[in-house]
Amino acid sequence: MSIILVTGARGNVGGRVVASLAKTGHRVRALVREPQKSKFDPSVEVVEGTYDDPTALRRAMAGVSAAMFITAGPEIARHDGALAGAAREAGASRVVKLSIYAAGVGGSEIRAWHKAGEDQIIAAGLPWTFLRPGPFASNALRWLPSLRGVGKAYGAFGEAALPVIHPDDIADVAVAALTSSGHESKIYDLTGPVALTAAQQVAILSDIVGKPFTYINVDDDAAVRGMIDAGMSKPAATAMLHLVQAVRAAPPRVSDVVPRLLGRPARTFRQWVEANKEAFR
Repeated sequence: MSIILVTGARGNVGGRVVASLAKTGHRVRALVREPQKSKFDPSVEVVEGTYDDPTALRRAMAGVSAAMFITAGPEIARHDGALAGAAREAGASRVVKLSIYAAGVGGSEIRAWHKAGEDQIIAAGLPWTFLRPGPFASNALRWLPSLRGVGKAYGAFGEAALPVIHPDDIADVAVAALTSSGHESKIYDLTGPVALTAAQQVAILSDIVGKPFTYINVDDDAAVRGMIDAGMSKPAATAMLHLVQAVRAAPPRVSDVVPRLLGRPARTFRQWVEANKEAFR
């Protein structure tokens, strides 16, 4: 049986992809930085390493037929390039990259980083699929400290309505692209089924959790200060603000890719909250 490699395998999407592949009987290998912190199905092969370690990448890619690239930060292009080179050397037949909605568009460093990563994969000459999700429903977890503390969620999205996507839907599309044909050279914009403002999202949280939560919009300077206070570096917070500004200026449009590829409706934000409501209590 061929091997499917998942990088970023302990993350929000990567962990879901690994679990789904293992559950359906695929032979899965996970590349992780700290194996001791991994809690995968016993059938999952774990390889320790980083994207800057050529030996670890060759070991991770050995015998791999398909690979999922999940990378982040300003080094995305270099890391995707290293992964793609190792995948090509190993003879992998397909690569699926978790990218970002509107990669390369609109004054956002994060979008530019992902587009540069996509370009590295294309240059490697491998069959590829790029998943470009909009904002995640699970981003609501960033509101947890203030919701628990004062019952308020703070953000800088204004009145922008965003079709936030359930991470399970991203993972399900990734699994489809990794395990079935017809996805080569495709760019998939992934969104949830309904566009919601941040205030509407918080109202749904309030309704399901049963607490009087409120959304408070803040200016951009306050948003950056809040991210830094939460532990983010100033460059990372600035890059995130620029992404917020880009999303505010041109919110993602609802896409039909999830229902079209999976043959069922996309999961809603309300469904995500129902599954995670205990975290907000």
